[in-house]
Amino acid sequence: MGKSTFLAAVNFCLTGIVPNPSETFLGMEDFLKDRSNFSKDYFTGRISEKDRKAAEVSLEITLSRQTYVITRGIFESKSLREFSIYDTNTGNKNRKKVFDTSKMSPAKRHTVYAKKIVDAIGLDSFEQFAFLQHFVFTFDERRELVFWTPKVLERALYLAFGVDPKLATQADKIRRDWDREGSHARNTTQEAKNVADRIRFIEGELSSNSINDPSDYEVVAQSEKLTNERDKIQSLLFRLKTDLDDAELKLANLSATQLSLRSEYETEFNKHIRSNSMLSLNPIITNSIDRDQCNLCGTGGTTAIEMIKLNTSANTCPLCNSVVKARPPDGESIRLLKEIDKKLNKAKEDFDEVYASKQRITSDLEQSDRALQKAERAVSVFERTNAKVLERLRLAGQGPNEVNRTLERLRERWKELDEKKKRHYELRDKKKAQLVRLQRKLSAQYTEAEKDFVPLFRELAVSFIGIELDVALETKETKTEAGINLVLTLKESTRRNEYQLSESQKYFIDIALRMALAQHMSENENRATLFIDTPEGSLDIAYEKGAGDMFARFVKSGHHILMTANINSSQILRTLADNCGPSMMHIEPMINWTTLSSVQKRDPQLFTKTLKPIQDKLRVRKGRAY
Repeated sequence: MGKSTFLAAVNFCLTGIVPNPSETFLGMEDFLKDRSNFSKDYFTGRISEKDRKAAEVSLEITLSRQTYVITRGIFESKSLREFSIYDTNTGNKNRKKVFDTSKMSPAKRHTVYAKKIVDAIGLDSFEQFAFLQHFVFTFDERRELVFWTPKVLERALYLAFGVDPKLATQADKIRRDWDREGSHARNTTQEAKNVADRIRFIEGELSSNSINDPSDYEVVAQSEKLTNERDKIQSLLFRLKTDLDDAELKLANLSATQLSLRSEYETEFNKHIRSNSMLSLNPIITNSIDRDQCNLCGTGGTTAIEMIKLNTSANTCPLCNSVVKARPPDGESIRLLKEIDKKLNKAKEDFDEVYASKQRITSDLEQSDRALQKAERAVSVFERTNAKVLERLRLAGQGPNEVNRTLERLRERWKELDEKKKRHYELRDKKKAQLVRLQRKLSAQYTEAEKDFVPLFRELAVSFIGIELDVALETKETKTEAGINLVLTLKESTRRNEYQLSESQKYFIDIALRMALAQHMSENENRATLFIDTPEGSLDIAYEKGAGDMFARFVKSGHHILMTANINSSQILRTLADNCGPSMMHIEPMINWTTLSSVQKRDPQLFTKTLKPIQDKLRVRKGRAY
């Protein structure tokens, strides 16, 4: 487990999901639904196969003067192994359990937990909680920026300033419906255009009398040639796949035959040795001589082996001193051994031959597969290049009445698509009007909260960047667009796009926004916790102290940060230690319990040397770890 995996595991316990970085955010409900299975892939490989059933993560979180104890199996996204609530007023040693789910099923336990935590936080749904936790309160290795991701920012603003969480749910649904109707309208418009283009082409061909152009038939010949070549390769590929299946089946049967013959030979050979009572051929004796060590007592060396040979050369058993009668060789036994040996050789020859055949077929199959891809590309390119000619040829094969029926069907299809397109646009415009009303309501509520929120953001951001800045809410209400976003002003210059800032600036301004949102949304008795993953990786050296100052300012306001960081010369940890002290900061070195690479194990004193001056600042007195 590394630093990023650690934070992912904590968030997984809270929400039951690990976000898939390859999937685009569509909405809060879709986010929880679409990514619920990705966590299995994420933890597979990080958890060994033998530990899959046992692996779990447990948390204790404080919420509304109560302690929630949660345990979730690493591969159980929709169930909980434990969920209990304790009264924190009674202290940790004698805390009183006020809610118990031990008799519930794991799935029911998860459902109850989801409702309890949502009600306690004051949200409308578990989807909102998962969205806030992963997109607003966690800055992880995905580096997804709230400030410059409109769909994420819009949902966050509704939750932060919408007063009623149901308003955020309503806005999220309307936005998803609007996006869906807009997508349907665009797709239908394109399909209608394609139909209209075909109608115009057919009408043009009929009016120009070019349907029976003799030069078109050269295209037919070329098309047939390319198609026949592709079909031949496809047929060859099918035959080769069948031959490969047959070869693999033969190899499996021949392997089983060889295994059976070897077992039969060993059994018959042991019988032959026992029947002739030749002590020198007994497996114990032969193995002892081959290994230069007695198989009974373990004594080795020339003397011991010579004694074994001497004792087994006579006709007396060296163990029981019985007389061993010499018997003539058993001719039938020898015949059977020779016969089995002959069958073994034949089976091996057959195996080698089939294996060589399989190798040849595999090579031919790979070549044919490449040839088929090339042939299919050639057919595709030819059909695109000669699309109009091929369409003319299709028309040439139809009679006048059939062509007219084709045109009639196409015109009917165009009318259907045109009506469908209009309905989608009408529904989209209806959703847009609903969204605009909600936007105006949010804008008014943001204006009321602006006097508190903006100073929070400005104070945090300026402590990092060292430049005066401002932020304002901007709404879009054009004919085709509706949206809401924040506009950053830096040195009296508007920065609407993330590329207008350096990497360090855009990352830490985004963290400052998350911190300001967290401060604005949380109540005094329930302070927010931000999860931050290795922030020093994106920093210029000049900004390291500023980042530490910004984090310290957030912590001093009563909020919390769970942060992973590299142990290096970064000033972030030093600045935090200076500003926060032992009452507000605790360092837990992961090197004490995680698996280190060979490079990390090579110089462990480097970690100790770098950590020591920071830990010394935090050893003045015991305090709560944040």
